[in-house]
Amino acid sequence: MRSIGDRVMLNFSHLQLFVLRLMAKVRLSWERVPLFFPFGWLYCGGRLPLASYREVFVDEVYAPPIPLPPPERILDIGAHIGLATLYFAGRYPDAQIDSYEANPAAGTLLEKNLSRLVNACAHSVAVGAGESRGELFVEDFVGVPTDASIVSRDPRKVGTLVSVEIRNIRHLIRGPTDIVKIDIEGAEYTCLEALAPDPTNIHCLVVEFHDYMRGKEKINKSLSMLRRSGYRLLDGHGRSIELPFAPQHDAETIWAVAT
Repeated sequence: MRSIGDRVMLNFSHLQLFVLRLMAKVRLSWERVPLFFPFGWLYCGGRLPLASYREVFVDEVYAPPIPLPPPERILDIGAHIGLATLYFAGRYPDAQIDSYEANPAAGTLLEKNLSRLVNACAHSVAVGAGESRGELFVEDFVGVPTDASIVSRDPRKVGTLVSVEIRNIRHLIRGPTDIVKIDIEGAEYTCLEALAPDPTNIHCLVVEFHDYMRGKEKINKSLSMLRRSGYRLLDGHGRSIELPFAPQHDAETIWAVAT
């Protein structure tokens, strides 16, 4: 059951989304917009992130599906312009959050959006299975693209290649970490394999798995590894996931919680 505070915040989120939709009807392109929830300027670099705001603040895809102790350290890998980080910062004001974004354009906005937070730090680098430089495919998009990946994906998409620094995901885990959120557009499979999460060190992961329709075996390989490591697999509603898993969509958000 939601607390009174949670219900109030959700009502504010619905109202904020309504205001953003009105603003989008007035003008399509916005470099920044004032928010009252969370309070402050949101730098968005063009088109308003209506779908992302709804997913994070209204649908609350990053709200733990079961009660968890208050986290002390959170990693947001694939932070884009920072909406998930803003959500975590508001929900867990005592947690230290490190946010990573590969797309340089989104990374610039991420730094601006997190600059008012005392408990969050932005890193404009890609995250992968090793330390290197690589090419990031950035899809052509009005505003700041949400589809940018260091792995080969749909050949039908049109975009550009950008040279980026890639950090080894294992090097980001410096001591016990409470929540690791991963949304890196298809690179999650190699990252999870390289990370080999340990429930005694990483207490909870929330991963958006992509490209199920183009590689149905990959998601079950990753989920099986997480289960063998000692994680309980849950969907966003707190329901246990049975393997083999057959997603209904080409992107699925799954929680792995230490048992």
